[in-house]
Amino acid sequence: MRQINGRKAKALEGQGTDVTDALKNMMIKGLVPMVLVGIPEARAHLSVDHQFTNRELDKVNFSPIRWSDDDDREVFLEYCGSLGILIKQRGLLPKTSHFLADKIPYMLWAASNGCIGLVSRICEEAVFHASQRDARQVELEDLIKAVDTRAIPNGYCSYNPFRGGVHEAVVVAA
Repeated sequence: MRQINGRKAKALEGQGTDVTDALKNMMIKGLVPMVLVGIPEARAHLSVDHQFTNRELDKVNFSPIRWSDDDDREVFLEYCGSLGILIKQRGLLPKTSHFLADKIPYMLWAASNGCIGLVSRICEEAVFHASQRDARQVELEDLIKAVDTRAIPNGYCSYNPFRGGVHEAVVVAA
């Protein structure tokens, strides 16, 4: 089993039903307002339960973040910055990981196809790589390895944007 700083990383595996039930209970009791977004496939999981569908699910945009949209890009950048801080705050690594440096957000966007949930998985894998080399924070080499070992094998993307840059479409005039 994988570990980060002596902690078992498999803590949430197999708890999908427990998590769904907890979310439903929180919604029923009105404990906290919540918004559930992540990846487009999330709609299918949430739409099978009437307690979720009766709570404005149609108003939730499950589409990936568009880098070309200023508002979407701002959300993505804020998420990347927060993620680097949270890794330190949760005690996974001793220093803040700087996911806003250089072109890291753009490359994370390409590697995740604009899906924030997949950014989390890529950065999670990068934390494992950083931890294995006793690093104090996630660095570019950890993100490169994370895309190679998690994003590509799991079909998040077909190439590593951290190695050769982001592939951009070329518009050809007819």
